[in-house]
Amino acid sequence: MMFLKYFLLILKSLSLIKASHYESEAIAQAMCDVIELTHKNENWVLDLIIFGQETNELKDIASELFKKLFRTKPMLNKIVPINKDNLVLLKSAIILMRAKDLFRFNFITKIDNIQKENLNFYIYLQGSGVSIEGIEIFNTKNGHVGHYEYFFNKIGRKFLGVYEMIWFYDEICSSPEILEINQINLVTKKWEKDFSLLKRKFTNFYGCPLIFGHIKNTLHYHYKRNFSGKIVHFGIIPMLIDALSKIANYSYGFVTFEAYENLNETKVQAKLDIYDIFICQSVMHDENKAIDASIIDTIDIIFIITPGELYTIYEKLFFPFDELTWILLCLTFIVSFCVILILKFFKKIFRNLFYGNETTTPTLNVVSIFFGISLTIIPTRNIPRFKMILFVGFCLIFRTCYQSKLFEFMTSEMRRPEIQTIDELFEKNYTVYSDNMQRRTLESIKNWQSKRIKYLPHDSIKSSLSIFKLLKDFNLILEKQAIITSSITHLQYEKYFETKFKVLKEPLVTSGVVLSMGINNFYSHEFYKLLSKLMPSGIPYHFTKMHKEIYFKLVNEKEEKEPKVLTLDDLDFGFFIWFPFIGISIIVFILELIIFKLTKKKKRFRKMKFAKVHPMVIDENQANENLKL
Repeated sequence: MMFLKYFLLILKSLSLIKASHYESEAIAQAMCDVIELTHKNENWVLDLIIFGQETNELKDIASELFKKLFRTKPMLNKIVPINKDNLVLLKSAIILMRAKDLFRFNFITKIDNIQKENLNFYIYLQGSGVSIEGIEIFNTKNGHVGHYEYFFNKIGRKFLGVYEMIWFYDEICSSPEILEINQINLVTKKWEKDFSLLKRKFTNFYGCPLIFGHIKNTLHYHYKRNFSGKIVHFGIIPMLIDALSKIANYSYGFVTFEAYENLNETKVQAKLDIYDIFICQSVMHDENKAIDASIIDTIDIIFIITPGELYTIYEKLFFPFDELTWILLCLTFIVSFCVILILKFFKKIFRNLFYGNETTTPTLNVVSIFFGISLTIIPTRNIPRFKMILFVGFCLIFRTCYQSKLFEFMTSEMRRPEIQTIDELFEKNYTVYSDNMQRRTLESIKNWQSKRIKYLPHDSIKSSLSIFKLLKDFNLILEKQAIITSSITHLQYEKYFETKFKVLKEPLVTSGVVLSMGINNFYSHEFYKLLSKLMPSGIPYHFTKMHKEIYFKLVNEKEEKEPKVLTLDDLDFGFFIWFPFIGISIIVFILELIIFKLTKKKKRFRKMKFAKVHPMVIDENQANENLKL
């Protein structure tokens, strides 16, 4: 009987080992497919870096991954535990990190001296299955977020299925159903269908247009108290910082909120000066707190910024030309009206020479020609008519360019410039929405004491999805006057208020560890230089740039370009044709003026000569008639 029990126990252990091997192989296959789909036709020299204890499970996944990834050409397979000092990255690296029930699968590439952005995939071991959490999607219609995940769930003991789940907080786009993409047979070790992880259902989520996607940066730093009451920090972030500190030769310390609860800002800053780098993110009892004396932070903050109000139709009337063109156009009309006014004080013969004998309303003619209105009185003399034709050509060039550009501006949605600084947010009276646990932090910041701050229950801001659900409930998208923050510790410094930050046209969620260090600190440059190779920085535009480049071809989104404003350089060709005629008209006008002067002088000379011959003629009219005879 005992022998039978031992025999059954041995069989059970063998089956568990076999099942564990199949599971590791399936996870490695999933990783391999993700890498091959995102990085095709590239020759890599890879390191495999394992942070944490080298378990058999990690080794099995690593060995299976390299077998599948390098089928034809064997590459360097190097396992670097965290407790060693020789953390050296080659051209590329695969990082497997194990913290509690979480794998972090980070694939980093640097090929031909071109630094590519990191791709992060988080593999969770949850209960009976595993899952890869991937991408968050933003909807262009109303800014609501959709969460997009890949689930690798075990179906019995034979299959590992690949599913995709999509959530949208929108009635039109919502789809709670889980779609099966594919499944792998653990017996045959093959996928049942062609694997298309990133392409399926990505360009069109049930008719909902997309802006971009970014991979969620999940929090990996926690701390807790042990039995003796001492705070113990654990997770991937402390491992990374500890490993990098041995290379960059910097000191680091963990800062918790409650440790400096009764200290003022000066004393807190004095304590912070002990270390070169501080880890200020702390998660305890589902509370996320940070101190208010940090210098440079990467923070968890959401800017809900309006893209800018639409310009009105009347404002668009002045858009086709730039300021200099409008100024020169106004100067042209001012000069023409001044010339007409000055000629009022000259003799009639000069006025007739300039704009014709028949023209009685020259100012009205100028306005009519500019707006393309028909003229009732046209000069009969050649020179005034020629000048009028030149002015018609001048106005025709401007009017044609103006009307064509005005049509483009009127048919396009143009918005006012977006807010670029935090000072502008305060000037526009934006409301700050924060969770209740940040009340003490925000109230300690001088610049925020007089601002509008509304505190929400902490339970409402547990994840990005609940935040955007909260936004819909509070109608903040319609109000477009909100900032939601969970840690806004660095805004008390005036120098930050003057600097510009990147504002997205839609909300963006980032999360991660808060790292604080000096501004011109040598360690900060070295730290970020190394850390940027291993994890995202947590800054919003970093995610935007990184994942727009990765998924832009899949989303197929075309950015709308605003119409170009016409400048004098654009009008050069029209004026190049028009200016020679102006020169010719001026020369002809000068010649006509000279001829007029000579003719008038000749008539006066003949009159004086006739008076000498006929001195008895007193009547001037009679003298003129005799002169004609």
